[in-house]
Amino acid sequence: MKLSHKSQNQLPEEILKEIREKNQIRRLWQQTRDPQVKRLLNSKVKFIRSILITHKTDQWDTFVDSLNTKDGSIYKL
Repeated sequence: MKLSHKSQNQLPEEILKEIREKNQIRRLWQQTRDPQVKRLLNSKVKFIRSILITHKTDQWDTFVDSLNTKDGSIYKL
């Protein structure tokens, strides 16, 4: 059975919520070109980048911890 690419990279709901908020802020900025909204957008983008990096690192750590020498999964990697 082959997993779809979408199911492997499923993001938690909290991150998806932040991305939706960022998209709303971006739309507002595109309509208004307000410098304060742009600052808010920039800070939201930086925040999302940091939580995505943390999420990716946590997933990698979980994957590495799941490897085992007894079943040979660490050698297949």
